[in-house]
Amino acid sequence: MKKAITILLMAFAPLSFADTSQPIEAQKKNIDETKFCYYADLEYSKGAEMLQVGKNMTCTLIGESKLKYKKEQEGILVWVAN
Repeated sequence: MKKAITILLMAFAPLSFADTSQPIEAQKKNIDETKFCYYADLEYSKGAEMLQVGKNMTCTLIGESKLKYKKEQEGILVWVAN
């Protein structure tokens, strides 16, 4: 029995030293600001509400907010304080 255990340990010992790690590649996330607002790397749709830094925020179109924006930013969703 001791011989069998010793043989098994010797057979599997090299596997414990094998380099099984693989590099982790960062996945690029497609960001679409016309469909989603983003917070903490999560997507939120238009109308979503949440508490951010002690303020109630709503995901809304920049054109529907009181924010000043450039013409090319029209149609983008942003977080706006209520």
